[in-house]
Amino acid sequence: MNMFEHQRSLLRRKLVESGDNPAIRTELLRIVQPEYIQKAAQRGIFIAYIKDDEDFASELYAVLRESGLPVWMDVADIGQDDDGPREEQRALQRSGVMLLVASQATIEDERVGKMVSYYFDAGKIVVPVIYQMLEYEFNEFLVQPVDFRSDYFVGMNRLMQLLGAQDRNDRKDKKDKK
Repeated sequence: MNMFEHQRSLLRRKLVESGDNPAIRTELLRIVQPEYIQKAAQRGIFIAYIKDDEDFASELYAVLRESGLPVWMDVADIGQDDDGPREEQRALQRSGVMLLVASQATIEDERVGKMVSYYFDAGKIVVPVIYQMLEYEFNEFLVQPVDFRSDYFVGMNRLMQLLGAQDRNDRKDKKDKK
């Protein structure tokens, strides 16, 4: 657990114990600003989803991987001979950011709920990603959901900026200058 994860973990516990004290919430929100999300994303990005959302999650994975971000997704990163649950646990521990592909079924899924709780308790950052209609308040997540519903490209650009991904054209321009 790094220093910021430790701080977030302590502040989150204090926030729950205090009944949502505004001063504690403000301090906690300070350390989930984009620069902290980007630093956490450099350690790894874990994509949490349910089977019904696998196509969208796989698309996110491909775009993020292509942009050079260290992203992990079970169907892409667990080999046939690997111990799936152990590999998933390692990825959860190693990663600094979780992208929660949020759908009504995901929010109600016990397994995903345990992963999100683990992340919260560990002071890690969970970024909800919404791509379909959903009835849910994301107040406890602290990071505003990235919304893909009305415009996929706007959502993807916002997610890439939030995670600190370099635009493909920027990378190409830098490569061409070498």
